[in-house]
Amino acid sequence: MPFYRQHAAITILWTSLAIFSGLSSADNEECAITQLTGNYQLSNSGLNATANGTMVYVASAAGLSIIDMADATNPIFVSSIDTTWNANDIAIFENHAFLSVGLLGLDVINISDPVNPIFVTNIDTPGFSSGISISGPTAYLAGSSVFRIFDISDPSSPVIIGSYNTPGQANGIDTAGTTAYVADFSSLQIVDCTDPSSPQLLGSIPANGQQITFVKIDQNRAYIRSESASGISIYDISKPANPSLLGTFDPNASQSSSVDVRGNEMFVTTGNAFYITDISDPTSPKPLSMIESPLGQSYHRNYTYDAGKSIVLSTNRRFDVISFERIVCNADLTGDCLLNFFDVSLFLQLFSNNDPIADFTGDGEWNFFDVSAFLQNFSTGCP
Repeated sequence: MPFYRQHAAITILWTSLAIFSGLSSADNEECAITQLTGNYQLSNSGLNATANGTMVYVASAAGLSIIDMADATNPIFVSSIDTTWNANDIAIFENHAFLSVGLLGLDVINISDPVNPIFVTNIDTPGFSSGISISGPTAYLAGSSVFRIFDISDPSSPVIIGSYNTPGQANGIDTAGTTAYVADFSSLQIVDCTDPSSPQLLGSIPANGQQITFVKIDQNRAYIRSESASGISIYDISKPANPSLLGTFDPNASQSSSVDVRGNEMFVTTGNAFYITDISDPTSPKPLSMIESPLGQSYHRNYTYDAGKSIVLSTNRRFDVISFERIVCNADLTGDCLLNFFDVSLFLQLFSNNDPIADFTGDGEWNFFDVSAFLQNFSTGCP
């Protein structure tokens, strides 16, 4: 392309930049659009949630609440039932909800008919029960300095078949097969429970003063949240005896409180926001989108219950339904999910070098029309 035409096109681009430089939010094919789709006011602050079909089950200080989420824009109350103590965590197995209930151990509730949940039994365990995880017909209940293993093949009559003492206070727990991963403040304990009567330590991840309180396991990776740190640490646990740090995600916001994972997307709550992050490369997690919590709320737990939908629990007796979808935005050349000066600067560099990326019209030439197409994308933002 003749120099004078290229120079004129670039001049137009810089002039237009002065007009559009105020734009600051966008997404590209590696980003996601998020929006608050719906919300529901609970009778008490939700502490954890899970789902079964279109029904969402929320554990709270008031017990168990069941909400119909068939229409995410209009959550509908179905029923509720008291638990023997504050319900801290919940897991579901064969139409039964298993809830960790603090000082009173484990509650089991039959949810075959969501409209009419029926209390089944309570197993009072010593200490304070905080987290629960289920793998097959086995439940793992964490609390105080121990986690207990239950045979729940008959959900109406759980039987304790083993236990394991942890160095610190067992708080969060997740499982994969017969391996339990326990966040006990002092470390993440990796325990083989193939023989539940004699669990064996496979390895551990030290907290290094950070107080590990939450863990999510997915595809040979452990996603760890620490009480005194603001980020999420991602570990390769394919070799349990030698876990290795892959990467970290620090939202540079208030303290991270929970994490959920679906495929290559990680969902993180902080006190004031909800983040969606691409973890296809776990060594370098990439923020896709963020939505701030509404005024007066503090987010503290999240659960992704459907493709493109998450429930985010807040401390003021409410949960929000946040929907998200990936989109394409050609103008985000830097791939940082923002449209700003840096995208324009990169376009100028690519345009000057006749790089195919800057050929926005796809005609094999670099001219005014490419600049115009880029500016149109830039000024429009993303869908």
